[in-house]
Amino acid sequence: MRGLWAMTILAVLPGIGFAQNLELKVEPRYGVMINTRTFTQRTPQDALASTIRAIEENRFDVLVAHIIHEKVTEAMADEKARLLESEAEDHLRGVREKQKANPLGVPPEEKLPYEPKAFADFVKVEAKNRGFKATIEDVRKKFAADLNIVKEMKRYLRDGEFIETGDTAKVVLKDAKGKGIFFVKVKDRWFVEDRQEEAAKGGMN
Repeated sequence: MRGLWAMTILAVLPGIGFAQNLELKVEPRYGVMINTRTFTQRTPQDALASTIRAIEENRFDVLVAHIIHEKVTEAMADEKARLLESEAEDHLRGVREKQKANPLGVPPEEKLPYEPKAFADFVKVEAKNRGFKATIEDVRKKFAADLNIVKEMKRYLRDGEFIETGDTAKVVLKDAKGKGIFFVKVKDRWFVEDRQEEAAKGGMN
């Protein structure tokens, strides 16, 4: 991915939770909840402000799970998962052998299956979880390596022109032709969408 949002292709770290807001019910995604009062998404401006806040507060789990558009994070997680599937399988085989050696000490709901297809499905889930975790760490490192990305986001939020067209939107700067940040609306929430490549081809003219 290229452009401003190349640094924001993120993944979800399972098991990290956050208080869920009562005013807007949002289902957890890969174990990650969102407080929609803290990270609002009512408008594209809200989505960008929440992105900045999530980064500055080191809440990359929230950013990936709930602010960046799902199709982006799923694609990145799938790519990572393919690379980690063998590692996940080896780990689960080891766990299964330990369970076999001490069957009475394993709760029924935690027992790993021996049936090949069921075990393969379990491996894929584990690989996907590891893929999300690996990706979120990659993104965290990228932001740490380039602090100008957040500064640029703040300039878009402060000085940019937000243009809405139905369920899509973009924010542009007068002095940054060919660049922009794009958004998409799903139900009642706005998400950041990686479409910088289109902007570079003239999509913002």
